[in-house]
Amino acid sequence: MEPPKRCEESNCKRKLALTTSSCKCKKYFCAKHGPAEDHNCTFDYRGEHARELQKTMNKSIIAEKVDPI
Repeated sequence: MEPPKRCEESNCKRKLALTTSSCKCKKYFCAKHGPAEDHNCTFDYRGEHARELQKTMNKSIIAEKVDPI
């Protein structure tokens, strides 16, 4: 799918740069509306970070054995 040529914010129709990447909500925004809090992003960042933290916390931490002298 080809990205749109204009910002997907409802009141903004700025042209997008060639290097513009999509947000985690799968929409494309200009530099002004790019941050998640500026375009009411629907992606659950807090939940994603909680799941990522849970994955790392579930790994068991095992120290290396020290060889006796």
